[in-house]
Amino acid sequence: MSGLESSSSQKFHGWVLSGIVWGMGGKGESLERGMGMEAYATILHLLVDKSLQSMEAEAERLFKEERSLLFEDDVASKRDSMFEKAEFIESELKQMTEQIKSIIQTFNAKQVCLQIITLISFSSASRDCFMQGVDMDLTDNMTPIDAAARILNS
Repeated sequence: MSGLESSSSQKFHGWVLSGIVWGMGGKGESLERGMGMEAYATILHLLVDKSLQSMEAEAERLFKEERSLLFEDDVASKRDSMFEKAEFIESELKQMTEQIKSIIQTFNAKQVCLQIITLISFSSASRDCFMQGVDMDLTDNMTPIDAAARILNS
């Protein structure tokens, strides 16, 4: 019986087929092979289905992960774009600030010069001559005190 048990018990990928009693003769062997092939096909079909389900589940999981990463990338790219725009605006504001400072310094220096000229009461010809020189000299970044000192020294 041990020979018959070993031939009737077959393992297919961890599955054990047992308890089948086979008849004797050529038909029995053919029936045994047919039943074995049918059992093997059924088991194989179950394994393939299980593998496909596993692959589908893994694909869904990966899709969800990648989708969130794509969303994060989209948010990150928008954030980066906003930072670039903010940096551009910041640099433009710095340039405007420097221009305004320069204008204020020039205006203050000219105001100080006019006040000093008024106090000293130059003649109109010397005042015009002096102011032409002041316009050229005040293009430097001078404080009002520098301008007054320059006027008094000349």
